[in-house]
Amino acid sequence: MTRIYRRKVRFLPSSTRCISKAFLADEEPQWAPLHPSGLAVAGGRTETILFICDGAVNGHFKRHLIRDYSREMSLTSKITDYDERWPLQFEAEAKRLRPIFSSRLVAIHHIGSTAVKGLAAKPEVDVLVAVTGRKLLDAWLDSLNELGYRRGSDLVEGHYFFKRDVHGVRTHKLHVCEQEHPQVRRMLKIRDHLCANAEDRAAYAALKLRLEKENQTGIAEYLEGKSPFLDEMYRRCCSHQ
Repeated sequence: MTRIYRRKVRFLPSSTRCISKAFLADEEPQWAPLHPSGLAVAGGRTETILFICDGAVNGHFKRHLIRDYSREMSLTSKITDYDERWPLQFEAEAKRLRPIFSSRLVAIHHIGSTAVKGLAAKPEVDVLVAVTGRKLLDAWLDSLNELGYRRGSDLVEGHYFFKRDVHGVRTHKLHVCEQEHPQVRRMLKIRDHLCANAEDRAAYAALKLRLEKENQTGIAEYLEGKSPFLDEMYRRCCSHQ
C-alpha cells in the first residue's frame, strides 16, 4: 500500500533529480532516487513521499521540498457568502477534467459547501470524480498535474485527494473515488440534505463561522470541529431512508 511519510524527509536538489532520506516506519532510513511520478523506491518498495513536481524543464523535473502542514497549516481561504459563480466554476472545471478519465468516468459531481445554494463557504470548489477502476490512478497523475493539480494526503483508503492553486490561492479540491466507495454516497447525501434543509444549512454555516473565528492551530482543528456535526447529519440522512 502506498503511504505518505510526514517526518524527516530531506531533499538535496540538483538539476536533474533529488535524493530523499525517508524515515520508514519499520526500517532504517535509506537513500532513494526520486522519480517524476512522485514516487521513491525506498527499502525495496515504492513509497510516496512529500514533494511537489512543477513540471518538465529541459526534459527534467523541478522538485521542491514541502512539509506536511496538515496539523499546523492555516485555513486556506476565508469563508464568504454564497457566490452564484461557484456552479459555473464547477462546470468549467468538470469540462477540463472529463477527458482525463475517459471511459472510466462514471460521473463528475459538484460537492461540498460551494455546491449548496445559499451556504457560506470558503471559495474553493470541491469536485468529486466517480470512476471504475482506481488502479489507473497513476496513469491520470501526469494529466492532472498539467491542469495544476497536486496530490494531497488521501482522506481515507481509496479516497484520493488533489488540490489546485492559482497564483498561490486555493481554487479547487478534487476527490477521486471508485463509484461504490462509501465516501461517494456520504458526500452526495450530505450535499443533498444541506440543499433541502434550511435549518441544518443555517446551523452548519454558523458552526463554520464560529470555528473560523475561534481557530488557533489551523486546518486540522477546523475540520475536526466540523466532523461531529457532519457525522450526526449523515446518520440522520441514512436513518430516514
